[in-house]
Amino acid sequence: MSGVVAMGMRARLIALGLSGLALAGSVAAVDGVAPFLNEVEDSRLVVYLDNLGIPTGCEGVTSGMKLGMVLTKEECDEKNAQARAEAAAVVAKATGGMDMPLSVRMALISFTYNVGPGRAGRKDGFVRLKNGRESSMLRKVKARDFRGACGQFDLWANAGGKSCKDTKGRRDGCYGVYIRRQQEKAICLRGL
Repeated sequence: MSGVVAMGMRARLIALGLSGLALAGSVAAVDGVAPFLNEVEDSRLVVYLDNLGIPTGCEGVTSGMKLGMVLTKEECDEKNAQARAEAAAVVAKATGGMDMPLSVRMALISFTYNVGPGRAGRKDGFVRLKNGRESSMLRKVKARDFRGACGQFDLWANAGGKSCKDTKGRRDGCYGVYIRRQQEKAICLRGL
């Protein structure tokens, strides 16, 4: 990542309220996870509906997207960077800025970038489940059970309430979600 973009990321994270070790760890993790996100997220300049029917553009960005919207590469670069910063800030704030292995932070940022923080009554995510409880992945991170937190990726290999593990080759499948969770799990475990 270039120095200009890295400084931009630092400024984004500061604007999102991060400082100290949480800021330093998040900048390093976003720098580390960016190539992975570039690889696993299709870059699309025309907004489309993802496999859950959510308008999505750029590299998996959903915020502010409207079906059929056309973006430039520069607009997508900006939206991708902002979404990465927001995911890093969610992880840092949810974990109280705690120190953790870089590989774990990278995997959590990728996961949060993909599924979001969650919201009671609405959607499961890294921080909050639809039922209002804190996710077990986050609880394990807070307990410093990083290996256990990495194991939680297996439980998130689904879309729309169906398992994606056995959907390879099916037109209505979501096998890519299963593969991504396996990749995130491998990243997570790498530094333990």
